[in-house]
Amino acid sequence: FLRGTALLMVLSFGSAQAATIDGTLNFTGEAVPVFGPGLADAVGLQFSNFFVVNASGDLATAGIADGDTGTISDFFFADVPVAPFIQIDFNPGPGKFSFDLLAVEIVFQSDNFLTLSGSGILSGTGFDDTAYNFSLSVDGEAPVFSSSGTLAPTTVIPIPGALVLFMSGLAALGIRRRD
Repeated sequence: FLRGTALLMVLSFGSAQAATIDGTLNFTGEAVPVFGPGLADAVGLQFSNFFVVNASGDLATAGIADGDTGTISDFFFADVPVAPFIQIDFNPGPGKFSFDLLAVEIVFQSDNFLTLSGSGILSGTGFDDTAYNFSLSVDGEAPVFSSSGTLAPTTVIPIPGALVLFMSGLAALGIRRRD
């Protein structure tokens, strides 16, 4: 009886795959430091629209292409989370991708260069919310600063596969103890 139950339990777990977003987005645009003539004094950034430099994976499949534009919300480094932080519409298509910035840190800051690193959630029409990393570099001299950034997925452990492995081990242990 126990073996049959264990076998039934293992067979009942299918290959459950969530429709997470896969791919990266590279973008560029202009940024203006908040409360400082240069980047060394900046406590935030104001942005103009950004331009897509490269999109891969699901982002490219959804129709995002080089040269497409999106928006980045202005923000203060201390005022995180920012939702939505980045938005881009499918081109063509009825939906959009939206990135909510949940955490950000200053990696490097000087008069002419600023690097930020962060994490958040990328959402897209037809996809599950997916954890993503964010990086942004801003450089130049006042009053013109250029920015370039990347959104890339974080590495995650698939829960359904881990659960099947764990339950199989428990079932085998139960069978072994019974014998």
